[in-house]
Amino acid sequence: MTYKGIVKDNKIIIQSPVLLPEGTYVEIIPLGIQEKEDKICGSWHDDRTAEEIIDEIKSSRRSGNKEINL
Repeated sequence: MTYKGIVKDNKIIIQSPVLLPEGTYVEIIPLGIQEKEDKICGSWHDDRTAEEIIDEIKSSRRSGNKEINL
């Protein structure tokens, strides 16, 4: 589920009904805020380790009968 809202008077105002039980913890990730020097990069939301990501990349590559060494 994704909910959108705005910050007003240091409070977050959600723009649609929230279908979560009372007491649910949430994580707030600001959108549209970028450093002046870094306009093309964004956040990477992935809980995997670097090793897990590399393993996935290696396992998804196809090169006929050639072995790929990274």
